[in-house]
Amino acid sequence: MKFEVLKKNNLKRNIIIGVVVIAVILAVVLQFTRAKYRTTESIPLINGTVNYSLADLNIVAITVDGESVDTIPDGNYALLDTSYCTIDGEEDESVNLSYDMESQTFTVVPFTTKGTKCYLNFETATTKTVDTPLGEIEVNLDTPDFSKTSCSSGCDEATVGIYETIDNDGTTYYWREDVDNNWVYFAGYYWRIIRVN
Repeated sequence: MKFEVLKKNNLKRNIIIGVVVIAVILAVVLQFTRAKYRTTESIPLINGTVNYSLADLNIVAITVDGESVDTIPDGNYALLDTSYCTIDGEEDESVNLSYDMESQTFTVVPFTTKGTKCYLNFETATTKTVDTPLGEIEVNLDTPDFSKTSCSSGCDEATVGIYETIDNDGTTYYWREDVDNNWVYFAGYYWRIIRVN
């Protein structure tokens, strides 16, 4: 009988010790978790603070083919050299403007002064420069009528140059009619490039 009473006391004692150990573990875990969210860190941006608001860059005027518009055009447009930016009313020639018609992004470099105002002049682009295995080539943006003969003069149409199309191989560049910039000397022979894909 004594043995049974002793066994019950050990069971109660083990349960109490187990509850206390679990409570201590939970308290430690909660303390470290809470401390993690109270920690703040400062992340430096370019060795300083960048303060920027939309009012810092003002696009004052945009023209496309000589006509005023309200938005930067998307599509085949080229930014003209007559575009410029002013800072405090003075034209700043150190600011370089660029427009990529493929990604339709406009860039102002360096943009360092608050209150910069830019005047942008665009024109419809007829060509674009692309990087190919042959190097950078200038490609015409229009699509010729393939049912007509083409040459520099005396033909149905004068669509001479390099053009771009999409086919089963992806983007293909092809030379149309009497162009003279598609010769390659290889293995003792002159070869004429007709298309690059």
